[in-house]
Amino acid sequence: MRPLLFAAVCTVAIVQSAPHTAEVKDEDRGVEAAARTIDPTTSATVNADQLLTGVEAAQSEVAKGTNDDDDADDVKLLTEDIESDSKAKDDKPLLFPAVTGQRCVKSQYNAYLRGWDNGTDWHVGAVPQCGRCEQWTIEEHDGKVSLKESCTGKYLRANIEWYVDLANEAKENEVWTPIANFDWTWSFKSAHGTYLRAQPHGRISLQTRASGDESFTLQDWKGTHITSKIEIQTNISRAEPFNVYLLKTYGRRKVCRACI
Repeated sequence: MRPLLFAAVCTVAIVQSAPHTAEVKDEDRGVEAAARTIDPTTSATVNADQLLTGVEAAQSEVAKGTNDDDDADDVKLLTEDIESDSKAKDDKPLLFPAVTGQRCVKSQYNAYLRGWDNGTDWHVGAVPQCGRCEQWTIEEHDGKVSLKESCTGKYLRANIEWYVDLANEAKENEVWTPIANFDWTWSFKSAHGTYLRAQPHGRISLQTRASGDESFTLQDWKGTHITSKIEIQTNISRAEPFNVYLLKTYGRRKVCRACI
């Protein structure tokens, strides 16, 4: 009797556990089917660990794509900032609108700044009228200005030895700091701390402080150009000192052969 009862109990237990075993097998088949759906190119069975690895890889790719999008956004913002800065720089107003432009530079002695070649060097002086070679283009350079002579295209240069001449490019010695004076005139301070100076006989030099001789009036170019050559009737040497030449010819319309 007892053996029959034990057999009956075992049979019931097996029958009850059979649906659970079938459910486990069905779940395994579902995992394998899902793995084949993700990787249909392989015929091998993908287990749960491999499926998890695939999911992690997919999440990594998604994160990478998000980072790439963020990098692209950063690059876009940086580009916009650069373009904005460039536009702002282009739209930046001149610091010295009353100075820059095409000007005649007039001294306190009613003479106009002018540069020319005396045969051996470039000289700078002042003459009574503003002709083509007495016209200067004043350009701004980072808060300072340069003075470019119209005839030669050369720049007014300050030398440490207290004299001025002309140079081909606007570098350190060719830039000046414009200083506004109370009487609507301007003074020009060199990189050496000296000031552009006009003397009564037409000579141009440098001075350590700014007063009347270091003040200049800036005039716009006229519509018509006066001839820039002054006729010389005396036979002076090309090597004659510049100040001697000016003393001889200042105030008379003569042409210096050095200007030809």
